[in-house]
Amino acid sequence: MDLWRADVLYSKENFSKRTMRGYRLWGLPYVRLMRSYPIFAKIAQILATWFIEDIAYQMHCRPVGNWKGWILRELFFKPLCSTIGFLLKEKASSIIRNDKTTAWQ
Repeated sequence: MDLWRADVLYSKENFSKRTMRGYRLWGLPYVRLMRSYPIFAKIAQILATWFIEDIAYQMHCRPVGNWKGWILRELFFKPLCSTIGFLLKEKASSIIRNDKTTAWQ
């Protein structure tokens, strides 16, 4: 299994809809920020590498985990995204629907 597929499967199995909603609410604007300021893309690349390496370990695609990725995911990403998703539930669909940003543009 490749890393992208492992990440998608892990996310479906381990992140609630509320957590994913919170992730999209800050993630889509962050994509715009990365396009305007490359330093933000570099920061995201480092953090995402840690995150993905540990997810790959959790999904048995890698022999060792990444403790920085585990800390990032379990102590920051999940609680933060879940809280954002909860607090902005009413506005989430209109914000996401009106955001024209996609990661692959």
